[in-house]
Amino acid sequence: MADHDDAASDDFPMIQDRSSLISPDTAKLLAAAAFGVAAGAFVTRFLDLEFGRSGDEAPIRVKGGSTIVELLDERAHWVEEQGGNKKKWFISRGAKSKEEYDVVVVVKTPGGKLTSQVLAGKQVEIYRNDEAWIEFKATGYKTKVTSHRDPLNLSGYDQVLSHTYNIVKVKVGKFVPYQPGDGTLEEVLLLDNCGARRRR
Repeated sequence: MADHDDAASDDFPMIQDRSSLISPDTAKLLAAAAFGVAAGAFVTRFLDLEFGRSGDEAPIRVKGGSTIVELLDERAHWVEEQGGNKKKWFISRGAKSKEEYDVVVVVKTPGGKLTSQVLAGKQVEIYRNDEAWIEFKATGYKTKVTSHRDPLNLSGYDQVLSHTYNIVKVKVGKFVPYQPGDGTLEEVLLLDNCGARRRR
């Protein structure tokens, strides 16, 4: 299991994994921003100001419930790989600063409290069951999305990929920040991992 720190907050408790270089306050702000209408612009601008990142790939938001994978940058859209049968996709523009993501996982506990975990990993997997999942991996500093089994439908000005099945588990590398019994998955944010460039 991951080693976690608890950050005190009555309204939005945090769990911070030591593998991430994002501070608890930053993670809380990013997670809260994900619920806003202007989330994409906010997240992108915040990362630019806070970290001076070199990557410009769009942040990705995965909404809980029926699986929705959304780009948070109006300049970017999803592109299907040739012969991908709606299962292999990449982002139209931008590149990451590292082949790694900072991942914010927002969950509502059975008691109704919002919690978030922040993890760093090179591969993120979103499961609907043990035999069907969506994989996010930044090979060559560019995100590629592969759906194992289910085709993904394109919508929302080509910025949204989706299928109708609910998410039951999330993996970030070897860590499992969400699984059955944890509550309701609200959102997962995949951000450019730029902690090493963090400004003092």
